Amino acid sequence: MHRQKLFDFLDCYENLITCGRQGTFRYFFMDTAMEMGIAAEQNLMLDNLWKKEDVRLMRSEKELIEATSVTA
Repeated sequence: MHRQKLFDFLDCYENLITCGRQGTFRYFFMDTAMEMGIAAEQNLMLDNLWKKEDVRLMRSEKELIEATSVTA
């Protein structure tokens, strides 16, 4: 997968956490992007950089909650 190659490259930068629409190369609503940003900030402040993949994988279900809420 092309996204995974990008993530593997970016992961070599220890103090970089990719999040949000551009950082995860996914489209989702703004509230999710904001939640990811807050989680990234908390991990940086607590020096939990080993959890940066957890931030990237937030709301990464097969079917996005946002899509079901709009179509339901």
